Amino acid sequence: MENHLDVSTQLTTYNLALNEFKSPVWWYQVNNISESELPAVNFSQTKFISIQNCTLINQRVSDTIVVKQFSFLKDHTDFYQISLLLSCCYCSILALVYFIQKRKPREWIINYSPLETTNIAVTEEEKVTGYLSKNYHDPELGLEKNSEGNGNC
Repeated sequence: MENHLDVSTQLTTYNLALNEFKSPVWWYQVNNISESELPAVNFSQTKFISIQNCTLINQRVSDTIVVKQFSFLKDHTDFYQISLLLSCCYCSILALVYFIQKRKPREWIINYSPLETTNIAVTEEEKVTGYLSKNYHDPELGLEKNSEGNGNC
């Protein structure tokens, strides 16, 4: 696979994407194969890289190519985007759990002292029974006299 570049006498930086490399036409002819018959290129098994000058020069004339840096970079944008999304989801869930726990109803402690209560029906019954037993011998004892004696009129 190859990629043709314009040569400059000045220091030039070239950024070459791997998908820009093409197999030369002569290679298909020599190997009697078409481009559509080849599978997708897998660069993970690359053993070497050859940098050449295709200029025709006379014999015993030297030509120089200076390569100061050669580096491979991989685009990790998808990884960073997914990591950011997962981090945001994680933080949102933590915040939601925190606010839900914070909103739980609080326990209220109310100090009180129990009040003494009396059953009014029992008290009235005791008054009537007591009045009747004291005045049982009175022949004119009736409902009116009983009510007056208990203070209900």
